[in-house]
Amino acid sequence: LDVGCGPAESTVCLRRHFGEGTRLVGLDVGWDSVAFGRALARANEHAVDFLQGDGTALPLRDGSLDLVVSMELIEHLPAWEATLAEWCRVLKPDGYLCFTTPTPRGLHTLVKHAFVGLHLNRLSWRHRRMSYERFLHPGEVDRSLRALGCVLRRREAGLFVFSFLPDWLYPANAAVERWLERIPGTGWSGVTAFYLYQKAAG
Repeated sequence: LDVGCGPAESTVCLRRHFGEGTRLVGLDVGWDSVAFGRALARANEHAVDFLQGDGTALPLRDGSLDLVVSMELIEHLPAWEATLAEWCRVLKPDGYLCFTTPTPRGLHTLVKHAFVGLHLNRLSWRHRRMSYERFLHPGEVDRSLRALGCVLRRREAGLFVFSFLPDWLYPANAAVERWLERIPGTGWSGVTAFYLYQKAAG
């Protein structure tokens, strides 16, 4: 399951990775994203099921999935702990939860807070449209998921794309990103944290 699949680029990438023998479901709260996802999957000749639904109340049975994936979604959900519980509910024992979310103290976060504090975020249409946003600390993520019976298998961070910048600055951003990623030990100063948890066996 790809939760909050949006226009489904991630869902199509997952389909290419796992192959056509795996049932793959993309879920998003917006019907427009579901329709776009279906069109994108057809254009790429991939078999994917798409559902319209809320990632905090999944329309799926308990213990029905091997893998739940979510990219850059949970930081926009105020009830994030209940959301993690819901994602774990639909996992089979030994199933995996893989998600990404912005790092709470990285360079991106510090600069973004400065942009917001100085009201410079009006330069970016993407940032103006954003509603709730809270970057989770790895410790609180781990405490919540361990309480749900999940075990951390991998955690890392990286990437340096400054998503709040106006489009015309993206070429410069890309050049800076390539330079930063060559510096050892810069991971947690980047934008995105990657988490992989496994639900305990029954």
